[in-house]
Amino acid sequence: FNPILNINFDIPWSGVTYVDILNVTGAHIETLYSGFLNSGSHNLNWQVEFVPSGVYLVSLKLGDKSLTEKVVLLK
Repeated sequence: FNPILNINFDIPWSGVTYVDILNVTGAHIETLYSGFLNSGSHNLNWQVEFVPSGVYLVSLKLGDKSLTEKVVLLK
């Protein structure tokens, strides 16, 4: 992706949700969302200007469930 990553996700139940960007070593880069979301489809955008090219992880946490996906930023 470059320069905007569109993150689309569905959550099966309402609850406090966290969407974070991590580097490949697991260090926190940015929090895209932290708060309550209703169940259903959601869309977030990560706009990168000052982040170097490389591999990043998008982490989604809802309750005791989590999902992590790898993305590649090419500039």
